[in-house]
Amino acid sequence: VSALDHVLSLARTKQAKPVAIGDAIRDALDSVLNDDGSAIITSGLRDLDVTLGGGWRRKQYAIIAGRPSMGKTTLATSAMLRTAKAGVGVYFLSLEMAAREISLRAVTDLCYSSKSRVEYNNLSARKTSQGDWSAIAAATEDYRRLPLVVDDTGRPTIAEIASRVRAQAQRFEREGVKLGLVVIDHLGFIKASDRYRGNRVHEVTEISAGLGQIAKEHDVALIVLSQLNRGTEGRENKRPSLSDLRDSGSLEQDADVVLFCYREAYYLERTKHDPGSQAELKRQTELEATRNTLEVIVAKNRMGPTGIVNLFCDMGCNAVRGLA
Repeated sequence: VSALDHVLSLARTKQAKPVAIGDAIRDALDSVLNDDGSAIITSGLRDLDVTLGGGWRRKQYAIIAGRPSMGKTTLATSAMLRTAKAGVGVYFLSLEMAAREISLRAVTDLCYSSKSRVEYNNLSARKTSQGDWSAIAAATEDYRRLPLVVDDTGRPTIAEIASRVRAQAQRFEREGVKLGLVVIDHLGFIKASDRYRGNRVHEVTEISAGLGQIAKEHDVALIVLSQLNRGTEGRENKRPSLSDLRDSGSLEQDADVVLFCYREAYYLERTKHDPGSQAELKRQTELEATRNTLEVIVAKNRMGPTGIVNLFCDMGCNAVRGLA
C-alpha cells in the first residue's frame, strides 16, 4: 500500500507542502498586487459575476443544486457557453444527457434574442419554421468555433475524471487555449471507489473531496450539478437551503461556492384554484410576473457575499440572461 501511495503521489501534477506564515503572507500580497485577472473566469452573467467577486475562480469547486426542473442544467449550459465565447476553454462532462441533447440546447440558447426564439422541443422534433433556420445556421457556426468540449461517456470515477481533465487541458493547450472551466452534470452519476461501497454518505464525502482536489491540481474552476433531497417539497417556502444538499454534509463543507436554482413559476403552474376566484386571479398574476425569473440563491461564497441573484430565463429555449 505504501508503494502504491508513493506512485500516486508522484503522479500528481502538484504536491501540497507546508509553508511558513510569513512566506504565505508575502505570496498572498504578491498575488493581489500582480493579479492580472486570469484566475477569474466570467460566467457571462454580469449580476452573478458581481456577487461571485468577478466570476468563477480557478482552483475553486462550486455546486449548482436544485430540485428537478428548477433550471440547474439550463443555468450551467447557458453560462458555460458565455464562458467559452469569452475565449476560455470549457470541458462539459454530461453524465445524464447525451451530447446530442446538450448540443441542441446550446443551439437554441445561442440563437436566442429579442428577434429569434427557437424552442428546444420544437427543434428536436423538427417543428421549426423556415424562418428559424437562418438563426439556427448562424448559431451552429458559432457553436462549432467555441473552445468547448462535451463528453457524455459513461459513469467515471474521480480518478477517471482527473485523467480526462488532464487530457482536455493538453488538447486545449495544443490549440492555443487554456482550459478554465470544468462542468459535471451531475454528481449522482460519478462512480465511487469500492472502498465505501454501500455507504452513500462516505461515497459522496470521497467524491466531494476528489472534485475539490481536481480543481486545485488542474488549476480550473470546477462546477458540479447536484440534486436536492425532497425536503423542500414538504415546506410552504420551497426555497432550498444548505441543509437540503443530499447524502453528505461534506458537500456544504468542501465547496467554495454553493448556488441553488429556484423558479417560483414552476410551483405556480402546478397549483390551480377555482376559475374566477380571487386565489386563481392572484395565482395568474404572480405566474405572469415570475414566468421568466430564475432565482439563483448564493448560499455559500468564500470570496464574497451570499444572497439572491435574479436572472431572466426562457426554459423552453434553454436561455439564461441578466435581467437588464
